[in-house]
Amino acid sequence: MRILCPILSACLAALIAAPLLAADAAPAAPKLYVLHQEIVRPAGLKDYEETNHEIIAAFQQHRDMLPHFAFTTVAGEDFTYNFITPVPDFAYAGTVYDLVDKVGRTLGEAKWADLLKRNGATIESMNDSVFIEDPSMSYAPASPRLKPEEDRYFHFDLYYIQTGREADADAVARDFAALFRARNMPDGYRLMKLAFGHDAPLLVVSVGARDADDFAAQDAKMRKTLGAEGEALFARAFALTRRFDRRSGWVRPDLSLAPAGK
Repeated sequence: MRILCPILSACLAALIAAPLLAADAAPAAPKLYVLHQEIVRPAGLKDYEETNHEIIAAFQQHRDMLPHFAFTTVAGEDFTYNFITPVPDFAYAGTVYDLVDKVGRTLGEAKWADLLKRNGATIESMNDSVFIEDPSMSYAPASPRLKPEEDRYFHFDLYYIQTGREADADAVARDFAALFRARNMPDGYRLMKLAFGHDAPLLVVSVGARDADDFAAQDAKMRKTLGAEGEALFARAFALTRRFDRRSGWVRPDLSLAPAGK
């Protein structure tokens, strides 16, 4: 992960320090995340991960310089690596950029430059975006089926909303959350709204599971339990959607940076 490259080039940076689907104890204010995405050249995969381990090792050795910086990495089967970092506000992203550069330079100018060069040679493309999670559009069960540490596989539904229909999409999202609460569904989800990045308006629904088979089984149970009301909500959602996509990936603890002290 070439953190120094445009993680903030357009403006900012983001992913998740705590488990992605941990239940909130109480309603919370919207949360801000920066998503840094890198698509890796297949032939460079081994070198890519090795150089990322070197970069993360440098961060871990200097946690005093980056005490609040943390990210979770989700790697897809399509050679896409997603680095998700929580940020308190837009201004903090710029601060992180300067601190990361400072940490890297503790390795020595030449070594740091060489590390970034080797890492960059393995990357086909990169993209940065900022997402906001509004808890009123997400769902966290009181008694989750899985413990946070069991959520190691994540499925993402991407709803590219028709321009001008954002308010309608928000209403559908809140109706979904209300129906999940009414049915006391055992699996939660997070809904993220694209605040800055390519192809807005976009809503992303993130669901955690043990693996792909576990997700498929629970997804089928979910749709059956929601019944006709759920089908009607999905129909409303798709009526507002100009494009739909599905992605998935595994949490990579070895390529993630835990919060300081954890």
